[in-house]
Amino acid sequence: MEPLGELTQKNELLAEYIRKNPNIRGIPTPGHAKKEVKCTLYMDDVTLFCTDGKSVQFLLEACKDFGKASGAKINVDKSQAKLFGHWDLCNEPLPFPIEAGLVKILGIWFGRPGASVKSWNERLAKVKQKLGLWSLRHLSIEGKALVLRNNALPVLQYVTQAWPLLANVARAVNNMVFHFVCHSKMDRVKRSVTHKEHRKGEKAVPDILTILRTFFVRGCIQITLLNENKDRSAYRVIRFFLLPVWRRLGWCKWENATMFNWDLPWYYKEIEMFVVEFGLNCVTPSLWKPRAIHRLIRSRDTTEPVCDLPPATATWRLRAALSQEMEAHIPFPNITHQSVLYGLFPKTHSVEAIQGCWRILCCIKDILLYARTRLVTNGEVVGREACRRMVHNLLRDYTDKDNKESEKEEEL
Repeated sequence: MEPLGELTQKNELLAEYIRKNPNIRGIPTPGHAKKEVKCTLYMDDVTLFCTDGKSVQFLLEACKDFGKASGAKINVDKSQAKLFGHWDLCNEPLPFPIEAGLVKILGIWFGRPGASVKSWNERLAKVKQKLGLWSLRHLSIEGKALVLRNNALPVLQYVTQAWPLLANVARAVNNMVFHFVCHSKMDRVKRSVTHKEHRKGEKAVPDILTILRTFFVRGCIQITLLNENKDRSAYRVIRFFLLPVWRRLGWCKWENATMFNWDLPWYYKEIEMFVVEFGLNCVTPSLWKPRAIHRLIRSRDTTEPVCDLPPATATWRLRAALSQEMEAHIPFPNITHQSVLYGLFPKTHSVEAIQGCWRILCCIKDILLYARTRLVTNGEVVGREACRRMVHNLLRDYTDKDNKESEKEEEL
């Protein structure tokens, strides 16, 4: 068994011991079940909730009793306490520090107004750093779209599990994406059409804003409408606020046995706005998957017209067919993965010719890597003529080395 598995199993025993302790009062959840949230677990992270000072003291005693039985102790250096409202802990202070500001749980900030902004700003700084490194390379728009999809989107997607996409954050993300795509603050392509697919005449740049909004709505649907375990605290709390929204969208019926709140918090108002904006209330909750919803939204895009040519759909279809036909004759794909498996231009050259082509390609690759390293580390630009001379010299050195090795073999 892995060490992390043993740690998580011990946390489960501690959590069960705290939940069954009647002296510890947690946060009551909405509903007639009168259940309380006393602790939540995720991997090796434990979050505890108490509503009064006596519960805190009983909680500390429970942790000490558990430590005597298991040998585990609370790491005071990594533990924090967050107080909401008025607390009187002067007589019996806590063994770990009290955080007056925001609290960071699993990489997300909570605790006070402005926590969502700080969480998004930290992620935006990481994405900006990643895109800054990639912007040093002269990528095509298709390559930049791949970087956005694989490097930028996962970093921002994590925040949508807790906070919706704010308006100012959306503007910052949109500007950052198009500055990276256009390599300047001046847009070279209209933003409203850049996200369209290739078959509709555009570059298929990922619509990150729509994808992030879809992930947030999907998370709320997953917890409240598709979750089979209705005893979870997250199900009862979120459903308490979202039940009127699901009813207006036609996804849920009224339940008199379930309490609900008409005063919707600001971070849940984004859900109904997003669904109504794109007309997605006709999609049943079981079919709400981020990729499927994004494809549905993009399928409604119109095809870009082409002046003085046949209908646009036929034009872009012929363009795609021409590109595939050209790829069969232009040897660019053969200089990558296919050349490793089958060699350059199979069945057309001799073994010596293929070896010579490989030597040239390896020399060009080495010099390009050297020029890129000089540009990134020292800011020096190696010109085309200088690169050509270095490739020539490197080929000459390899040839001399081969001649010397052949002479040694002849002597032996």
